[in-house]
Order: sequence, then C-alpha cells, then structure tokens
Amino acid sequence: MKKESIRALLETICEYNNVRITQTFTKEDVDQILVKCVPDTQILELTYLHTGTVEQYQSVTEAAEVIHQALYSPVVV
Repeated sequence: MKKESIRALLETICEYNNVRITQTFTKEDVDQILVKCVPDTQILELTYLHTGTVEQYQSVTEAAEVIHQALYSPVVV
C-alpha cells in the first residue's frame, strides 16, 4: 500500500471521527497496527498489536509515515 493511500485512508477515518471506525494494518498476514480516531478530535491512535503500545498523532502525514515504515521497512534480525 502506498504512503499516499494510507494517508487518504487516515484522513477518512478522521473525517468521520464521531463514528467508530477502526482500521487494521497487516504485514505478512499478521495484524500489526490498529488505527482509530479519538472521538470528536483529529487525533489518530495507533495500537501496536504485538506489544500493546499505543501512540497518538495529530498529524495524518506523520501517522501515515509511521505506518508505512512499520509495514514496509525490512526486519533486522
């Protein structure tokens, strides 16, 4: 998924911030990141499913960059 497509999806989630929309991003058939917009705000909440870590972003562009990197950066072992 291109970074621009991720950004557009996040913008849509924020646009409908009074509705509970949740998006799950998957890498290699494993759910990685759960994204939702905090109700009645423009804050995106990212939950990393393997650690339970929660991060919040006010910038859609920044959140899209973080998601894109998590999904497409090579894993260093």
